[in-house]
Amino acid sequence: MLIDSKSTHNFINHKLVMHMNCFIYLAPECKVIIDDGGIVTCSGKFHNIKLTMGDYILNN
Repeated sequence: MLIDSKSTHNFINHKLVMHMNCFIYLAPECKVIIDDGGIVTCSGKFHNIKLTMGDYILNN
């Protein structure tokens, strides 16, 4: 999983998604700008994901 405050989105590995049995919403090809200025192309997204790291909780 990649969480980067300088990127436009956060990312999760497809194998981890399958292991967690999460539902992926297919999306039109989406181009995401990452921290180094590069562009990553994505084809799916999640809704209402709750991520907990220690005391920090991120609700998307």
